[in-house]
Amino acid sequence: MPLIMMVGIPCSGKSTRAKEIAEHFKKVSDVKGSVIVISDEDLVEDIHVAYKDSFNEKQTRGKVKAAVERALTKDDVVIVDSLNYIKGFRYELYCIARSLRTPHCVVYCDVLNTLPNHTFLWNKEKLSNKYSETFLMGMAQRMEVPSEKSRWDCPLFSLTPDQATPVEQIEEEMLRPKKTIKPNTATLPIHLSENTLMYELDKITNEIVTLIMDSKSLHMPGDEIPIPASYGLTKEQQNKHHLKMPGLSVSMQQLRKLRTQFIKMSQMHPPDTKQKIVTGFVDYLNEHA
Repeated sequence: MPLIMMVGIPCSGKSTRAKEIAEHFKKVSDVKGSVIVISDEDLVEDIHVAYKDSFNEKQTRGKVKAAVERALTKDDVVIVDSLNYIKGFRYELYCIARSLRTPHCVVYCDVLNTLPNHTFLWNKEKLSNKYSETFLMGMAQRMEVPSEKSRWDCPLFSLTPDQATPVEQIEEEMLRPKKTIKPNTATLPIHLSENTLMYELDKITNEIVTLIMDSKSLHMPGDEIPIPASYGLTKEQQNKHHLKMPGLSVSMQQLRKLRTQFIKMSQMHPPDTKQKIVTGFVDYLNEHA
């Protein structure tokens, strides 16, 4: 089912529109699963801290992406009520949707041409958790505006404050898309040749080690770390193979040693697809880390 990406600075009407879209889809009979709204406010304690610098932003985007990977299925409608103002991050979410062959769209709440009027007025009317004008203007300056020229931003619904949310049009695009969605070729189970095996072994195992280290601040030992959808694991593989966060005493050096051991072992019994490299290394780490 669809992935709907909301884009906009705080106090742009983004969350209000997300709720409108969610309420509309809950009434649509074609939706067989749930309607899930993933919001920054549900993932972080303080949005001011979450976006105050590049480090905190990276942590916040990681939480949003992990939540999307957990929630998105072929039955549920997922609405991402986050700022989503970086085009590279929107591309990552687009790849997740494409790997599941489910439609996506972008709903951009455009207030840049009306700043500071609408945004500052709405901010003043908030009863709590108000933003400083400096924070709002800073977010506006960093906004990478969605473009119809970018495939990951399409279909694009660009809305100014005086425009109603086109829920019927969004429904039509998401539930009855005119184009057949082709999966990203990187997610297909292509059999590996001898020439590409070592490259993929090195690349994928390094990515998974990096994923573990980057997730240490987000997960406790034993927690499940979402495996990126870009690896193209089947639902059965996802249910069977779970990447667990190692204990606090496990260092980068130890993970690299395990990675080297796995690569040597794999050369003796070569996996024939990328997916088998992923599941094999995940199982190996869970057993030895």
